[in-house]
Amino acid sequence: MHHRRIVIVILALTCLLALVACEGRTEDPSATTDDWIPEAALPYVSMTGKVLPVTHALLAPAVGGTITTIGITEGQLVKAGEVLLKIDDTQARATVAQAQAAVQAARAALAGVEAGATDEQIAAAQAAVDLAEEQVESSRMAAALAGHDVSAAEAGLQASRAALDLATNGATPEELEIARQQVEQAKAQLYSLQGQRDAVGGTKDKQGYQGGSFEAAEGQVLAAENAVTIAKLSQTLIADGSREEQIRIARADVDRAQAMLSAALDGVVSAEQAIVVAEAAVAQARAQLEVVKAPATQEQIAQAQAQVQVAQAGLEAAEAAVTLYALPAPFAATVTRIDAREGEFVAPGQPIISIGDLERFVVETTDLDEIDVARVRVGAPATISFDALPSTALEGRVESIALQAGAGSGGTTFKATISLQDQEPALLWGMTAFVDVIAE
Repeated sequence: MHHRRIVIVILALTCLLALVACEGRTEDPSATTDDWIPEAALPYVSMTGKVLPVTHALLAPAVGGTITTIGITEGQLVKAGEVLLKIDDTQARATVAQAQAAVQAARAALAGVEAGATDEQIAAAQAAVDLAEEQVESSRMAAALAGHDVSAAEAGLQASRAALDLATNGATPEELEIARQQVEQAKAQLYSLQGQRDAVGGTKDKQGYQGGSFEAAEGQVLAAENAVTIAKLSQTLIADGSREEQIRIARADVDRAQAMLSAALDGVVSAEQAIVVAEAAVAQARAQLEVVKAPATQEQIAQAQAQVQVAQAGLEAAEAAVTLYALPAPFAATVTRIDAREGEFVAPGQPIISIGDLERFVVETTDLDEIDVARVRVGAPATISFDALPSTALEGRVESIALQAGAGSGGTTFKATISLQDQEPALLWGMTAFVDVIAE
């Protein structure tokens, strides 16, 4: 501060003497150099600022996660691109592995399309055709059997209906006559066999008789007698008509036969539908065989190539995402601050590392107001002093002036950047600086 005050006094006296010499007179001959001088009349503009590296950055990760490695310490020099810390990238690397598999699959598919079908693939497609054709034949045989089932069911229904009609309405005169004739026929057969038995019996004691002949004839007579008995019973049943139980049984037989016919008809419909499905399967299998045999079209190859490109793009995106889990140094610099530890969770965009090139400093002003900024030009010389270094004064130059105002502690301010002609080894990032710029 002492040095800065000396500089200010010297500049003020110089300005006053110049004004006296130019005007040759004053309003008040008794005026002295101790009189107040308006700030706008001073030949300089005074500002306060902060010492900053020419190149510096506050670094934040692009993604969030748990910090696994911090490879630097405060005060360490790092190279451009050197990894400062790493965040857990397990999931991201798994995504890369999936993307690599997708690329391999797409390339294999493209190679398959370009090479065409193998002998095994063609044989498999032909086997599918053969199997489909066999299924058609099986379906047709099933349909034929279903047709036979319908015929049998229709015959059974007719017989059941006839039996029901007989049980319900009784025998016709013709049926009664047939039953009487069957009785007479059975009797005639009995009489004939009895005569043969008697004839054989008369030769039992004579020469030439064959043993067992009489017994055989006797058995035939007994069978004929049973036949006469059955014929008479049948005649009686036909003449007497059916009982109520027999009618119910006959009706149940009709219902059963009707159900069997319906089932048989349904079987025919199902069998015919199965034939249609099987024939369609044959057509599809044959079409697939032709596709397998045919060489790939340009459209198919282009589509397969596009799938490879899509998979490759996905892999590149996944690999790029992995790089976001490492925080590199954007330029060669010194690490000045680390606000994180290994094992901590960091959010995306959270500033955690500060770096700067501590070999080259500038001063950025903090209180250049809108009145003084009009008196400062780029390239104007400047004198810079420091509270922390009272014996140090550096020469500099105005490098740039902000084109837009910002809000400072004293109101509207403009940031001016002051370059240093010489670098002072004792300067530190963040020191307070006082700048006097020669005004226009």
